[in-house]
Amino acid sequence: MSNHSAVGQQAQRDVANFNKNAARILEEVALEADAAENAEDAIQVITLALVNLLGDRNAHLQPGNLKKGEFQQFACGALFLTPDGISNQLIAPINYHPDQLHMTLDATIGHPGWMVKNQKPLLLANTDLDKSFVKILRTFRAGSVCYAPIKSENTYFGQIVCAAQGRNTMTEDDLAVHTRFCQLASTLWVAKDGPNYLKSIN
Repeated sequence: MSNHSAVGQQAQRDVANFNKNAARILEEVALEADAAENAEDAIQVITLALVNLLGDRNAHLQPGNLKKGEFQQFACGALFLTPDGISNQLIAPINYHPDQLHMTLDATIGHPGWMVKNQKPLLLANTDLDKSFVKILRTFRAGSVCYAPIKSENTYFGQIVCAAQGRNTMTEDDLAVHTRFCQLASTLWVAKDGPNYLKSIN
């Protein structure tokens, strides 16, 4: 076997192991988040886990997935629809600019706005290919993004957005795991009286 082939095999993502780790981490996160003091702290347990879990960690090594001056990095945060239905409000952010905590965005802007309208998981494997992509992160321009809704039956609460700077980092496998974590987020949001917490920070 040539060295080139060996390197290629090492770089290939082990999806089975990723899913196994995700299932284990989901159980751990559920226990830790259940013990959190409030709704935002519970959601932050999830966003922190996702920022460390999601994404093909070798994707940035492929030519073209990072542009000059970029480096692979990740961010994750939850955008909850405000009680008036007008804005998305950021809570539990990881690797957003500190000034962005609890910021509000028009609920119709960009792909977060699409999420409010459609309320279903969304993958942008390469944001360069989507002319409607709007940069919201101040820390970096996202090159690959997963979105999934936080909802219970017919009630939509918000969404969790996970992003990487490297293009083609997020895949359908990541989106499936991301969606399961968002289902947990919905349960916790209700259990921790999230709607009233959201009102309290406005």
